[in-house]
Amino acid sequence: MSLSPEQKYIKSGGSKCPVCDSTSITGCGSIELDDGAWQNVECENCGATWTDIYTLTGITDLKEATK
Repeated sequence: MSLSPEQKYIKSGGSKCPVCDSTSITGCGSIELDDGAWQNVECENCGATWTDIYTLTGITDLKEATK
């Protein structure tokens, strides 16, 4: 069973175009925040565009305030 373009992209860690497998991909503009986080992405090789959707998976370096 072959992977869908979305599955291939996620498996690559978001480092390869889901259409042509090029690593020449660029985030367009800033990451948008509104009940979630996303960013438009474009492949410089084939011209495909898509939107990355970011999910919080954890936190690091938490420092509690001292009172």
